[in-house]
Amino acid sequence: MTAASECMTLQSRPRFSVIFLLLVVTFLLAVMFSISHVIERHGVDGLNAYNCSIGSDNLIQKWTKPDGRQMYVCQVGDNFGIVVEDAEGELVTAFIKDRMKRIDQVVRYMLNNKATQVW
Repeated sequence: MTAASECMTLQSRPRFSVIFLLLVVTFLLAVMFSISHVIERHGVDGLNAYNCSIGSDNLIQKWTKPDGRQMYVCQVGDNFGIVVEDAEGELVTAFIKDRMKRIDQVVRYMLNNKATQVW
């Protein structure tokens, strides 16, 4: 390897590292912004619904909407939490509906929102 090629290799690595670092920071900021929206808009209930959705063991149903959004349902205490992700899988919102205490009420809510059950 010549000195010129070694120099080019050393110069190209930091660019890759900087680009990778910027992508990671952008992703983390997007996640933090989404979770802050959940907390700001829906309070602790929204955070509880989001936390409940982490891990497939807690999920009861998955629904999809025509716009590509995915909606996940999980049991949170006596109610049901709903977590909504966009078509790319990014968190849109999470909330608990106080009036949904039975699964048939969840199904009615989803159907009224033009969602189709996946599982």
